[in-house]
Amino acid sequence: MVEDTIFIEQALDSLSNVPQAVSVFLNTSSPIYKSILDDIYKIATVIIASFNAWFAYVIFKLKNKKEDETKEADRKLALMKTLVLDYNLKHMYSFFDDLIVHLNELKQKNANKKDIEQHIQTDFKSLNESFINLLAAIDLNLHSELLQKSDNFRDKLVENIGDEGINLYVSQKYSELIEDPYCKFKQDMISCLFNYKGK
Repeated sequence: MVEDTIFIEQALDSLSNVPQAVSVFLNTSSPIYKSILDDIYKIATVIIASFNAWFAYVIFKLKNKKEDETKEADRKLALMKTLVLDYNLKHMYSFFDDLIVHLNELKQKNANKKDIEQHIQTDFKSLNESFINLLAAIDLNLHSELLQKSDNFRDKLVENIGDEGINLYVSQKYSELIEDPYCKFKQDMISCLFNYKGK
């Protein structure tokens, strides 16, 4: 501990001599060295000041850009809630309710698959018109994502229903090809809306 203190005192003594040494060097050196050192000092000062000004400007612009993006995201979220979700989310849930009623008809052995398919097509058309298409006014990417999920699920349902080699009245087949994809689709739609951040 004592050795550390002595070392620190010696280092401080050495550092305190640096200004004197520089002063002696400047006083004893030729005017040319003084002029060169003075020029280097001025150039270094200008470079450091310029870098600091540029750095401050970049930080300011980045901060403003991030704040603008956050404000825009908040605005989009508020618009989606006010213009679409508050008034039209009920249509999405109504679609799910109607769809599962029509899908459950497939559990009957003598179910009319063509009629059920027409009802399903009508259900999806209603979902698009009363809910999904309105999202295009807020965010085209969100609209496209939900529309693609809806179209893919509808096509898969129609394909499974139209396959004459599949007996959907068999509980296992109905669960595998109708009920499970329905639950997954419903979950994906809600998850997509929940994860929307307005960006």
